[in-house]
Amino acid sequence: MKIIKAYGDVRRIKILSVLIALGALLFVIIIIPQPIPLNIKITLALAVIIFDALFIGILINKIRSVNKKISKVENIIKIDNGKIKFTKPLKAEMGYLNMWGKWVSTGNATTYSTRREFIAEKSGKFDSIEIKKKKFEIAIRKNGEGTASLPCVKIAEDELKDTVICYINPSYNVKINGTIRVFKDTDYAEAEVKSTESGIKLFIRAKISKARKAKVKIKYKDVEELIGETRDFGEFEYRFIDEPTIIISTYDVITPRDIIKNLNRSISGHGKYKISLVLDMPLRKDVENSVDFEVSG
Repeated sequence: MKIIKAYGDVRRIKILSVLIALGALLFVIIIIPQPIPLNIKITLALAVIIFDALFIGILINKIRSVNKKISKVENIIKIDNGKIKFTKPLKAEMGYLNMWGKWVSTGNATTYSTRREFIAEKSGKFDSIEIKKKKFEIAIRKNGEGTASLPCVKIAEDELKDTVICYINPSYNVKINGTIRVFKDTDYAEAEVKSTESGIKLFIRAKISKARKAKVKIKYKDVEELIGETRDFGEFEYRFIDEPTIIISTYDVITPRDIIKNLNRSISGHGKYKISLVLDMPLRKDVENSVDFEVSG
């Protein structure tokens, strides 16, 4: 069982504080009209820096408080016989945590934004939670943009309020077996696709003269990932998350970026997928053939 702790990042806040302070100094000393005396400019700059320090200090204290909650939760749970066991009964909600992450540009700055939604299915006081094999979805690009939907427990006890324990207990029924072919003039590629216990395996044969290479990609929702490429023969495998995993964080800290960073998988879970075999053509549009398939629990 893999246990991941998604903490708030104090280091990022400190870097942001330094950048804001430097920006304030440059703005006040260089950009503000010259007739204003230098001593007044310096006073204004110091005022902005002090306000920045207070604001960042509040943020850092909040993040440290959140991180203490996460550490407390780790200390009161035990994983045993497919269950998350608490040292004492806790008020909590059981359901799904849905997350959407994206980069947003505002002027010259780019920030990472996360939207979250918790859908409760059951609430009460629990001394243990069974880690069931349940549907989950992960479709996140390497930069953190994308979506995740995970089974989750949201704790409601005062001192641990809004702490979340998300879990993945993977089980897959991959419904695909067949052959994909693509050709252009004298170039040809063929991929034999077979399902495995936790993903797919591909055997590619290609005869290429004009194309750069033949490549195979997998797509889930809006996220696409390269599985492999070759100019002649190749054997490739794509494995979904196959290790039971628990993620401990808080509702207002966890992001899709934490998922991709710790699980090292852009695509995993249940739903409809697409496999594409592509001839990568120089100076021309690529030639592609795709097959849809489904993964259930």
